[in-house]
Amino acid sequence: MTANPTPKRIPELDGIRGIACMLVLCWHYFGATLPPGDGAFVQAVAWLGPVGLSGVDLFFVLSGFLIGGILHDQKASPHYYRTFYVRRVCRIFPVYYLVIGAMLLAIAVGLPDRFPAMNDWLLKDLQPLWSYATFTQNIPMAIDGQAGGKWLAMSWSVAVEEQFYLLFPFVVRSLSLNQIRSVLIAGMLASPLIRMYVTAEGWWFYTLLPCRFDCLGAGVLAALAYRSGEARALIARRPVVLPALMGASLVGLKWFTAYHLTYTWIAVFYASLLLLVVLTPGSVVARFFRARILAMVGMVSYGVYMYHQAINGVLHAVLLNQPPTLATAMDFLVTLGSTATTAAIALLSFRLVEKPLLRIGHRFGWT
Repeated sequence: MTANPTPKRIPELDGIRGIACMLVLCWHYFGATLPPGDGAFVQAVAWLGPVGLSGVDLFFVLSGFLIGGILHDQKASPHYYRTFYVRRVCRIFPVYYLVIGAMLLAIAVGLPDRFPAMNDWLLKDLQPLWSYATFTQNIPMAIDGQAGGKWLAMSWSVAVEEQFYLLFPFVVRSLSLNQIRSVLIAGMLASPLIRMYVTAEGWWFYTLLPCRFDCLGAGVLAALAYRSGEARALIARRPVVLPALMGASLVGLKWFTAYHLTYTWIAVFYASLLLLVVLTPGSVVARFFRARILAMVGMVSYGVYMYHQAINGVLHAVLLNQPPTLATAMDFLVTLGSTATTAAIALLSFRLVEKPLLRIGHRFGWT
């Protein structure tokens, strides 16, 4: 494999991150909170639910692409481990522990006592605090079969990524490129089998790293293909390859979902889409993902993802004394207010918390 120089920043990736964020936000705010019903709108939203949920899978593919690419490019760095882990800490920890701290503060000042609806949704069935603090909450979630209180429910995906960040640098540093590819392919093939086993044992597979490795592994494979002269030449000669993979994965999602293959098809679809975007910068698809609004959402997506459920739950509890729902026009207005509040807080968080700490992380160089 011959390596190609890669740009430090690919603008389309911000747009992809923005789409992933909006998929998750729209499902949690406007899909999952709809009351049961037979109306056409409710049925349409229910049908689109898996699309919204797949935003997490797109985040995983993108993480695999970015982290896999960084580790590949810096494999020979004398500060490989130090720089990688310091930068990850500066990126992930501040907002993550801020969300946990905000929850503990709300409990300490008695907000759940004054607004009991918080206990019914935001704080119900929380996992042990130590598990959130150590990024291991996804394991008791799998054992319990549910994600627990919504204030921190979405944090399972951060735990999956942190576990991946902890382990995968050793794989890249220790193995040859062909061996890394073999590990990735083996992990992706094993994921549906592990999901079958975990389900048979009575656990919830959704939150466990080995069960979600399809998307992370597919993202890393896409990063390696992006850096491969041979792969880029093949795609240039056969531009139909990536659309064909996307089409095949959609066929698989429709007709071949047995044996827990659904998430594997999603991984193939999103990894192919990502490669199509970054390898054809002049295409309509790539121009779409360079849209300014998508880039702005992508910029604040981590804050949006971490804050959105807490904000929606608190506003509905304080203003309407109920968990989030969309049964009435007032419910809908409060949810719209939650959307605007989430966007504003995420932007402030990026400017005042995330960006300054990212600068600190980048003081640690690779050379």
